[in-house]
Amino acid sequence: IFLQAGLGVGTAGNAIETPVANLESSGGSGGVFVSNIGALTTGGIGAMDGVSATGGDIVVTTTGALTIAENVAATGALTDVTLTAADAGAAGQNLVLNGGATISSALASVTLQAGDNATITGVVWAPGNAPGMVPPNHEIPVAGALVYVTPNTPPEIPAGAYCEQCEEPPGYD
Repeated sequence: IFLQAGLGVGTAGNAIETPVANLESSGGSGGVFVSNIGALTTGGIGAMDGVSATGGDIVVTTTGALTIAENVAATGALTDVTLTAADAGAAGQNLVLNGGATISSALASVTLQAGDNATITGVVWAPGNAPGMVPPNHEIPVAGALVYVTPNTPPEIPAGAYCEQCEEPPGYD
């Protein structure tokens, strides 16, 4: 399905409900809110590149596997991205970010939730770290990085340093 609206596709309180295999969407200043029944892949429809919004959040939830094959980009201030393959009794609610695809939020957060397994081979850009704002080789995935996966919402990161071994990268201000 291809969904485009300058003032938003669905709302936080009333997501567009779909039973489709592929999604491409541009939500303009109102964001993109989609709840899908079954497995879903971003992209694979036409010339549009995945899912985007210039304002308002991007929230995509599916009851099956969620594959990010084309970019998901939130470019507005305070525009979060939340992608969820909701957990169910049976296996298969996996979240996959394909290599060559990017999930980005220029000035807010990116939340990825998998009911079962998450495989991230693409790139994730998060708060204030939009493409061009992160020193080279410091984007996710980073070789040797620890990724914490939990079925529960993790506690907030405490103020100050929260890494086991912190180093300031050369040339980073």
